[in-house]
Amino acid sequence: MNDLMAQKSGRYEFTVVLLCFLGWGIVFMDRLVLSWQSPVIMESLQISNTQYGMLGFATNICYVISAIFFAMLSDRLGYRKKIIVPLLFFTGIASAAGVFAQGFWSLFVIRCFVGIAEGPMLPLMASLVKDASAEKRFGMNMGIVNCGVGAIGTTAGAILVTQLASRFDWQMTFLLSSIPTFIIAILFIVLIKEIYVPAEQKKEKVNTFSVLKYRNVLLCSLIAILGMAGYWTGMLFAPVYLTNVVKLDVTTMGWMGSLMGVLYVVYCFIVPTVSDRLGRKPVLAAAFVLAAMSPLCMFLFSGSMFSVATYVIFGGFAASMTPIYHSLVPMESVDVKMIASANAVVMGIGDLIGTAIYPVIAGGIADKWGLSFMMLFAAILLLINVVLAIFLIETRPRKKKMAESTSTAA
Repeated sequence: MNDLMAQKSGRYEFTVVLLCFLGWGIVFMDRLVLSWQSPVIMESLQISNTQYGMLGFATNICYVISAIFFAMLSDRLGYRKKIIVPLLFFTGIASAAGVFAQGFWSLFVIRCFVGIAEGPMLPLMASLVKDASAEKRFGMNMGIVNCGVGAIGTTAGAILVTQLASRFDWQMTFLLSSIPTFIIAILFIVLIKEIYVPAEQKKEKVNTFSVLKYRNVLLCSLIAILGMAGYWTGMLFAPVYLTNVVKLDVTTMGWMGSLMGVLYVVYCFIVPTVSDRLGRKPVLAAAFVLAAMSPLCMFLFSGSMFSVATYVIFGGFAASMTPIYHSLVPMESVDVKMIASANAVVMGIGDLIGTAIYPVIAGGIADKWGLSFMMLFAAILLLINVVLAIFLIETRPRKKKMAESTSTAA
């Protein structure tokens, strides 16, 4: 019980949130190293848009399988830290292995290992954050963790990777950009405590996919498919769009990505935090409308600087609500012994179809009809999610308690 109280202290809550912010941001930077170097790599290895989509598929299909497997293992064993730390080291090694890539297929295999290493990170980190957080701050804290993607993975990562690529070759950039991952792994060893799990809970068997019986988990899985498809279309192909359609040079493209990333960080904090007050459903629906503006304008105003401006202003919204449909709603909808599984199943299904399979389809659309037309499809997918979000059952703790109190009084 003392361990549990220690983990609920404000100081430890801050430590967990800070390290997960840094850890998730650095891991995501490793995941996006390929994206930020895509124009150079595609030219060097003579890779088509379809093959580039296949590289995203390689990373993401392994990401999905690994996320579900290790989340299931974590729920059954009651461990988080003991699984995260080895995987952080594995992430650094797999990312650095890009230095050995000499062709499409060697890079394909290397990205498979990156996916295996990174897949379980968010479900396990979300479990650590939920365990350490006061209930009223869970949404805000997950928003802060997700800010790591914008602050580190997108903003600092875009600058770091494109600057390294301009001074070294792209293989060496893979190696140098992996160094922070090893540092964060050491910090996890020193500062993070293993979660407290009652002995009787460890003995309970958890059927991972039984979480799909919950309406919210099923709906969030559908939302994740479409949301991640729209999101990753932008993350993977926006750099290619900016260089090939708008005709920006690689360095300028990196700066545009960084500007988008600054607002990305702001949105990633604001959107989940506002959902703590106004509810998950309305905030999710509104954010999807705003997210659709970026790819829609890339289609309607193809090749113009206005399309670049809308990418910078609205591009971050697609990622800002991922904590809501990946973590907050699923984890607030199931029993505590199933929280990592609920997070992993939603993320896994979304990444399997939306992140792994759809980029290959998107690449084919781009090869046949152009990058601008591909962006129209992304906008449509994001707008469909506005409708799906309306059918969710509200899980915001304050609103649930108010509803229960009203029901009891009646």
